[in-house]
Amino acid sequence: MSRQDVKRTPDQLIQVKQKLLYYQSEFKRINRVNEQQAEKLVEQKQTIASLLEKVQQLQEVNEAASANEPSLTDREPSPPAQLNAPDQTAVDAFFNYTMILPNMKSVDEQVIIKGNFLIHNRRQEPLKSPVICLAFNKPGIASLSGKLVLSSQRQLDEVIIDDERLEEQWGYAQKDGYKHVRRTGEHWLKPLHTNEIGANDTLSFSQFEVAIPLEKEGTLVILDGFVYGEGLEEGMAAKNKVMIQVP
Repeated sequence: MSRQDVKRTPDQLIQVKQKLLYYQSEFKRINRVNEQQAEKLVEQKQTIASLLEKVQQLQEVNEAASANEPSLTDREPSPPAQLNAPDQTAVDAFFNYTMILPNMKSVDEQVIIKGNFLIHNRRQEPLKSPVICLAFNKPGIASLSGKLVLSSQRQLDEVIIDDERLEEQWGYAQKDGYKHVRRTGEHWLKPLHTNEIGANDTLSFSQFEVAIPLEKEGTLVILDGFVYGEGLEEGMAAKNKVMIQVP
């Protein structure tokens, strides 16, 4: 062995010790990371189990409530804001509307909203006995006109729309429907020209109109939509809503 080799030996030993310390540190770090990940995995499994248990409880409560729930025609409508619909209903509803602002700001002028409320049944079977609820957040501004018959008689002087064919007609689902509107701001309507929405078909409450007086300055008006029917007793909220801030 040469003199140079002997001189390098201590350096080599130091390098070996340094590498050993590094590997020991890395080993401890990796073990610590693995332990943390194992703890997180256990927590996630516990969270999933807890959520599944809650879902099962909610399903049982929902089934029990549905079994004791009266029919759509007999029950007092529940507040739409509390309704939630399951995704598997495969029924879509949405507003398509236009807002018309007045040229001059006067208490006699009105903001006009004209639109359609569309319900698309994506299921492979009809949605029978459809009912819609158009709910205003302000009962005092719940004025709604359209292809709407105020009584069971289909006479021209009882229809609030200029429509020659009257192929599409809607009426209130309850006898005291208009009184309910004044009290709650909710219009519960059913189609008079059909009693179902066919599979992969669309039903429309079309050409409705809402008039908001400018005297309601600074008021936020919101119109929500909901759909009901056989197998859809809990209601399906529309994908959008009509919102206007009166200038």
